[in-house]
Amino acid sequence: MENIIKIDFLDRKILYELDRNSRKTASEIAKKYRVHRNVINFRIKKLQENGVIRQFVAMISPTALGLTPYKFYLQLQNLTKEKEETITNLIKELPVYWVARVSGQWDYIIGVLVKNNKEINEIKLKVLELLGEDITKKNISTLVEAPHYYRTYFLEKEELPQTKYWIKQQKSTKTDKTDLEILKLLSNNSRTPIIEIAAKLKLNVKTIISRIKKLEKEEIIYDYRISINLEKIGYKFYKCLISLKKGNPKQIHKFLTYCQQQKNIIHVVECLGNWDIEPEIEIESEQKYYALLQEIREKFKEIIKNIETINIIKEYSYICVPQ
Repeated sequence: MENIIKIDFLDRKILYELDRNSRKTASEIAKKYRVHRNVINFRIKKLQENGVIRQFVAMISPTALGLTPYKFYLQLQNLTKEKEETITNLIKELPVYWVARVSGQWDYIIGVLVKNNKEINEIKLKVLELLGEDITKKNISTLVEAPHYYRTYFLEKEELPQTKYWIKQQKSTKTDKTDLEILKLLSNNSRTPIIEIAAKLKLNVKTIISRIKKLEKEEIIYDYRISINLEKIGYKFYKCLISLKKGNPKQIHKFLTYCQQQKNIIHVVECLGNWDIEPEIEIESEQKYYALLQEIREKFKEIIKNIETINIIKEYSYICVPQ
């Protein structure tokens, strides 16, 4: 259990603004909340130093790059420190976008981005080669659609929900080496100054600005957000694995709309695999999580067959563009 960092209302305002646009300047935030720019800069730096803000992320659409996301859910026996090191080394060899240590029926979730079925099969074989004797259960799922929502719970704001899509039906867009280098830099730190990107790529500032605007227009970069260590602020991170018993489009749409309106549901994945929908929930306590879960069961009992809970203990990686 990590030490909880106390954050005040100004910190929450800053986190709220950066979650909506992590490239927003300190001056813009300061002007909105009528405080000095230096105060905002100091607070942002402190939130980073305390480990609350892990990363400033440019959200990149995999489908726009011709990539398909898959997730490996692994249940392992004899999970020793040595085995965990094996998994850490394995992660370094794979085109991962997200890795999490979890509790519940599963032990690890490994998300990868691939160009085709051959690549995902090669990854599966590599996972089996290194961990096969210790895998007691596995599931491989692919993502069909994945909207995410802003963290309005920081300010307890009632506002019209805004949806951005990490995965959606989208044609792949042609990119060159320079585009990919820009995407890598911004996906690792979306607050990287334009002048710094220009210097690293040995291009002029106008070219970089033009390139980024083009990437945004084509929705290759579709958002700028922050990655947060929820445990540091006393929040818990859950994923629900929901199996449906009916494929009624109206009822499913009603459920997805309900998810969009819940301040603590920040991401919903529609997938192909052993279950159908995966809401992700950031919430203050286990009690509040199970109260929300009970409400979901009661409101949507006509279409929901089963809900399995996963608690995300630790996130190891968040990379929008494979290195």
